[in-house]
Amino acid sequence: MKENLKYIIGNWIKWDRKSLLFFFVRVPALVLQPVVTAYIPKAMIDCINKGVTPARLTLVVALLSLILTFTIWMDPFMKELIRGSARIIRMRYAVMAFRKNLHTDYVNVESLSGREAQKRAEEFYNARFSSGADFMETCNEFLVCVFGVIASAVLIYKINIIMIVLIILTCVGEFFLLKALNKKQSETLNSVSKLTAKLDYFYKLSKNSGASKDIKIYGFQDYFIKAIADITASIEKIIAKYTNQTAAVSGTRAFLNLIRQLIAYAYLIYLVTISSLSVSDFVFYFGIITGFSNWIINLVVSYSKLERCCNDCAAFREYIEKDEQSKNKPAADFKSIESIEFKNVSFSYPSSERSTINNMSFKIEKGENIAIVGENGAGKTTAIKLLCGLYYPTEGDILINGKSSRDFSSEAIMIYFPLFFRTFSLCR
Repeated sequence: MKENLKYIIGNWIKWDRKSLLFFFVRVPALVLQPVVTAYIPKAMIDCINKGVTPARLTLVVALLSLILTFTIWMDPFMKELIRGSARIIRMRYAVMAFRKNLHTDYVNVESLSGREAQKRAEEFYNARFSSGADFMETCNEFLVCVFGVIASAVLIYKINIIMIVLIILTCVGEFFLLKALNKKQSETLNSVSKLTAKLDYFYKLSKNSGASKDIKIYGFQDYFIKAIADITASIEKIIAKYTNQTAAVSGTRAFLNLIRQLIAYAYLIYLVTISSLSVSDFVFYFGIITGFSNWIINLVVSYSKLERCCNDCAAFREYIEKDEQSKNKPAADFKSIESIEFKNVSFSYPSSERSTINNMSFKIEKGENIAIVGENGAGKTTAIKLLCGLYYPTEGDILINGKSSRDFSSEAIMIYFPLFFRTFSLCR
């Protein structure tokens, strides 16, 4: 989590430093709101008990109300400015992913595992309130809660430190509940991403004009509908299970909150009955204890959100920072193609249980005409893709003029793609 936090914050400062001003201005505004709200009725009762003039009472209430109004105004104003900055940062992450999609090895685009990784990475940037965009606001809420807890604890400490311990203990229970729920959420997103990648495949295939001919000829319509229905049902089943877990956690949190509030308020009433607490102080501390509980709860929730942001960031970085086989390889320099040789070439798609091509060997000399013959799925198309540099062999080697294709980048080989087919005639 620490490394991902450093990564997100580093990008935030690099891409939109000015938003830090909005970020820190919002903190005192939000911390003051519940304190001033709780203090206004106390100030009114104290003024009445002291017998101050109506003009003095009006002035006190007006000044406090002005402070409260200012903090309430600052909150949404700064919040929208932060969200505006968050949209800029989200688009930066989207551009990073777009560049990765353009330059990644072709096998990562075509393979199921590659599509799953891409789909999971999208959770970080591909929505208005995705983790990449939501991080700034969540981080702001977390800092606000930290200062809110400190301010409230200082005030409550004057009554009884045990009250602080009680509230913190019940909130620690909520922390572990939400931490467990975060883990479940991450597992759910991983499972759903795998299924949605399959769903996208079927959806795109159903709209493909080239594939539609085979689908109709071989009567695959019912198979497609059944496959999509099965995938959708699996997604719904996973989400329903997570929803039930969320409901159970929410119910437990509500019960802990009820216990916390009952004990706190019973204690305050007890202090009033034994004359250890004035009526105005009771009203004030009633609001402060409620605020303290809310600060603690929101602190736990915002930490939980930060953890989710870091989990999504980890998936994004795993995809973005994945090393490519063709990275940092020199350009090819073929004035002419004299020979191409497949030497014990085998190829397996990532996460595939069997090889698509197994120990293929042949050599083509300049000017030769050859045909590659085989059943559907035998690996004819895969062999051409290997030849064109879209894939690298899992085992064996492809030699171009006696030089290994592994020594050159995919882009370098693709540049010479037309030259291959001017030199050789291949029929599949």
